[in-house]
Amino acid sequence: MSNKITLGRATTSSFADAIFEFTWLDWFLVSAFGILLIVFNAIGILDPLKNFVSAVTLPARTSVFERSQNLEKSWTALGNLERLVNANESLASKNLELESQLAKSEALFSENQRLLAQTGIRYERNLKAIGSQVIGYSNTESGIITINKGRVDGVDLSSSVVVEEIAVGEVVQVAEFSAQVRLINHNNTNLAVRTTDNNLGLLRSRNATELLVADVLQSRQVSVGEKIFTGGLNSNLPANMYLGTVQEIVSDPRAPTKQLIIDYPIDLRNLTRLIVLTPAI
Repeated sequence: MSNKITLGRATTSSFADAIFEFTWLDWFLVSAFGILLIVFNAIGILDPLKNFVSAVTLPARTSVFERSQNLEKSWTALGNLERLVNANESLASKNLELESQLAKSEALFSENQRLLAQTGIRYERNLKAIGSQVIGYSNTESGIITINKGRVDGVDLSSSVVVEEIAVGEVVQVAEFSAQVRLINHNNTNLAVRTTDNNLGLLRSRNATELLVADVLQSRQVSVGEKIFTGGLNSNLPANMYLGTVQEIVSDPRAPTKQLIIDYPIDLRNLTRLIVLTPAI
């Protein structure tokens, strides 16, 4: 009787060469060694050996762990760096946009000054231009808007608002970072206006859609197409700010006064960017 036993034989072509044979003695020795290891481990005989192996391999294991941690931190740092790069690019783009808007606002203000110089008109005081944007229209009161500039930007209750060279309204309420503006088409508008040479009367709004100058004396010579400016008498708006031109003259010879329909060149329902004029310090 043979003292060998065949434990396994490959049954497919891929395992044709994988044939393992052990003697009974081989099996006995392997089993006995395994049992001894289990017993020695149970009673603690292998503890010094395990401690020695653990102490010897500790630096290597610590190094591997630290490297894995460093690798994870590196990947995290790379992810954060990518986000920072994207955020920086976004901020740079927004900064360029804001610089462009500010440059445009300053250019428009300079153009306003040039146009006023051509007419021989001057503001009554030095003004500083502050670029701003409309961030809301009032849902309860026609002719009231909110802008994104406030007290910290130098806006106060003496500030007025223009678009290009055209008067738009005056600041009536100021918060830290925003302000409310009453437009000239507000129902309570009662603004003294004038031509280049003469005082005319009071600018009023009709149904928030039409501007007219009321109470103009019949004897006052006014022609269609004549330019109209603020009078600076009863408003925070400084004198001599452009408002538009005379579009139509409504006159009854029997009445002592006449009305002027004003051609105002801005759609006050779709304002976006504005220039706030505030007294220069």
